[in-house]
Amino acid sequence: LVAGPVTMRENPEIASFFAKPFDWNRIKARCRRFAALYSVDDYFVPLQHGGVLKRRLDAELIIKYNMRHFSNSDGVTKLLDGLKAVLKMAKK
Repeated sequence: LVAGPVTMRENPEIASFFAKPFDWNRIKARCRRFAALYSVDDYFVPLQHGGVLKRRLDAELIIKYNMRHFSNSDGVTKLLDGLKAVLKMAKK
């Protein structure tokens, strides 16, 4: 999960994603491992959302600096930490 919001009903562009609350147990039942990648200077999704995923899904929380919202417009064109997290989970 990269800079994934867990709630943002106040944002009309993505409010429909949160029409119903997440069923955390159901999500956890469908995947054995989670990694959540967040940047401390993300202007769109605060780091606290990563903390929710860590608590609710037992996700590995990977905190980065100066990556903003991990988008091309922020200069992020490769996400090696995401690849490393996926490969690490695949080995377990």
